[in-house]
Amino acid sequence: DYFESFGFNVIPVPNVKNKLDNMLEHMDYTGIILTGGGDVDPKLYDQDYDFPLNISEQRDRTEYALINFAIKTKTPVLGICRGMQLINVYFGGSLTRDEKLAKTVGTVHDLFIKDKKLKDILGKDIFRVNTYHNFAVFPNNLSNDLVMFAQDDNGIVEGYYHRTFPI
Repeated sequence: DYFESFGFNVIPVPNVKNKLDNMLEHMDYTGIILTGGGDVDPKLYDQDYDFPLNISEQRDRTEYALINFAIKTKTPVLGICRGMQLINVYFGGSLTRDEKLAKTVGTVHDLFIKDKKLKDILGKDIFRVNTYHNFAVFPNNLSNDLVMFAQDDNGIVEGYYHRTFPI
């Protein structure tokens, strides 16, 4: 509903193993949105956890293929929650989970825009956002290919962009 309110036609992409590029080449689109959901597989960033995770290797593969396609075609990508975390992992970053994060799931908190140009565009530098994830990107987890533009008061990176691609 949110994206349709801006006049976007949203077309969900299924988790497919083959021919994703072929499918996308025959669609009319202006961007790719990687949405929220389960956890990014820790194996993708060389971690192992001994507690239950909600991962989908097929979804991770599909979204990696979407990012590959976007880079090849210079298609804009927006990552939301899990999607944002996956983008960081794709470019060599990692994620952190700790008990403090687990206790903040389902809460609302402030997000601070750190980039002056973006502050000017948005007209303000503080936004209220919700948290529904157990993992986070801290500055030391952030890929060198990405530039932070938003952070919360716990030091969690809440927004970033790629240095050269429209991601």
